[in-house]
Amino acid sequence: MSGSLIHVCKSACTRIQKGINSFLMLLIVVMAVVMFSQVLLRVCFGKAFTWAEELLRFMFIWVVFLGLPTAVYYNDLTRFDLLQTKLEGIARKLLETGIYLLINVILFILVWGSFALIERQFRQQATTLPIPMGAIYLILPASSIIAVIFVIIRLVMMWTDDRDFEETGGN
Repeated sequence: MSGSLIHVCKSACTRIQKGINSFLMLLIVVMAVVMFSQVLLRVCFGKAFTWAEELLRFMFIWVVFLGLPTAVYYNDLTRFDLLQTKLEGIARKLLETGIYLLINVILFILVWGSFALIERQFRQQATTLPIPMGAIYLILPASSIIAVIFVIIRLVMMWTDDRDFEETGGN
């Protein structure tokens, strides 16, 4: 793979992750505002919005699943790395490759299985919000596909000895 193609992949991953980070920030700010207003309304007026709890739940689901590609991007997936720290060179790369391939298999299963769920859930409406439940579950394949792309790019970077991407998460 040529150096310019690697640079394009790195910059594309960085732009995608910056977009995810911005969207996560927006979700968390909106969640904080809605939650604060809920508490304020309940304490001061004894009433609250009927839709707020459901909206917060849906936004929390999106925050959690957008954390998946973020963790892959920054190489922050939880792992037991005793063996990895003992290995060096090609042995370590082979172990890392096996781990990343296993991660991609799991992500593929998540994407594949989520389509049937989404299709069924588009027929169901949320309780208090005018949103089909399938729209909420679209985050499952979306975040998984982005994570797969990040894993593939991370593998390419690892095998091309691009230490910068490996150590800093692509920044």
